[in-house]
Amino acid sequence: MRPVVGVDPHEHVLSAVALDGRGGVLGRWSGGAARPGIGALQSWAARQAPGAVWAIGGSNALGRRLALAPVAAGADVRDVCPTRTADRRRKRPGRGKTDAVDAEAVARELLADPGLPHAFKAAAPGLPDPAREALAVLVRARHRVVDHHRRLLTEADAVLGELPAAVAERLPGGAKTPPRLRAAARRRRTGERATDLRLRLLRAHARRERVLAAERDALGREIEQLLGELGTSLPALCGLGPLGAADLLAEVGDPRRFRSADAFASDTGTAPIPASSAEDGGQARHDRLSRYGNRRLNSVLHVMAVTRLRTHPETQAFVARARAAGKSTPGWSGPR
Repeated sequence: MRPVVGVDPHEHVLSAVALDGRGGVLGRWSGGAARPGIGALQSWAARQAPGAVWAIGGSNALGRRLALAPVAAGADVRDVCPTRTADRRRKRPGRGKTDAVDAEAVARELLADPGLPHAFKAAAPGLPDPAREALAVLVRARHRVVDHHRRLLTEADAVLGELPAAVAERLPGGAKTPPRLRAAARRRRTGERATDLRLRLLRAHARRERVLAAERDALGREIEQLLGELGTSLPALCGLGPLGAADLLAEVGDPRRFRSADAFASDTGTAPIPASSAEDGGQARHDRLSRYGNRRLNSVLHVMAVTRLRTHPETQAFVARARAAGKSTPGWSGPR
């Protein structure tokens, strides 16, 4: 194993440790996260651990700015999920938590598992693909807008529930909040102070709701246009659609980074977990649903499966054959 430079990145500060291939500490470094600090860290790493593999905590998020520099210089940069170092801290609580401790934990994760993924969800060392990165930026932006829109509607629904019956009865029926919100925003003053205050708040909510809905739809159209430029056929799959396909591409990155279909299933939390040891010579069962892996990907695949079960004849026929063969419903992975 080559030397490893592990980095714990923060918005303004970077902490790093260099380890040799057997885990011995070669040196420690701490400095700023701006461009001069990144340059100083690279110079230090070249002196302390020439040819090292870099392990960066969250290289696809907070550590992305740092990861770009060593990758551009030809280094092999690996991503270390922050949950891995959190697990290491729980197993060794006596060491506490500092940036230096976290940087060492990041480095040791790579020593323990040299197969950790490359930065930018790539199949090999290199800079991120511009089109895929643009898609990921759009997908994240739309998710933030959708979350904001959902929270705003929840707040508006609470205010709508406080309106007097005489006002509420004149609003549209049904469970959907936007039509009721827009109707309430058109109501005139009643002369009752508390009710008029609530109506004023609802008018402000309605204005923000229109802006967020327009922004959400505009981002959706931009995502569909970029999917067309990428030439992917994923949106045509039953149960996926353009937004599901965009989520899938943004989270997966380069699909060639997975060594097999089983590795992809494990990463998405769709691989069933063994539920018996079969030590008595019986057949092992794998019918426990995984709660691990990428939960956003898991959600996209779950929605796709549910949609196909409801509307796709080939999927319905497959499930019917599996059940006829004695397979169980949770995963259809083995007889009870």
